[in-house]
Amino acid sequence: MFQIDLQWLAFPVNLQTVEAWVRANTSSGYVGNSADHDLTLWFTADPTLSGDAAAVEAYWAGLSTSSPEATGYQTATQIAAAAAATKAANLASATTKLEALGLSSAEIAAILG
Repeated sequence: MFQIDLQWLAFPVNLQTVEAWVRANTSSGYVGNSADHDLTLWFTADPTLSGDAAAVEAYWAGLSTSSPEATGYQTATQIAAAAAATKAANLASATTKLEALGLSSAEIAAILG
């Protein structure tokens, strides 16, 4: 295994977006990352031989607080709030549809739990 170690930026980034870029723009067999004191990208082939290491380092250095990778970052609290809002919207939609079918509140509660 080969790796590229990147120092964390001064702002949070959405690692899924970064990973998507790495998968689409490298040819050294990207297999994943480990994120602890730094961000380590793992490859099956040496990324320095193909120029992938330089490209990834330039990409990483070019990120800013206005980059999609930074603006797309969400905290765990934000993700949980979005999931709860989606669940509530789905429940409201299902309730409305069941009411339109003429079901009673008790029947709807039994169906939706």
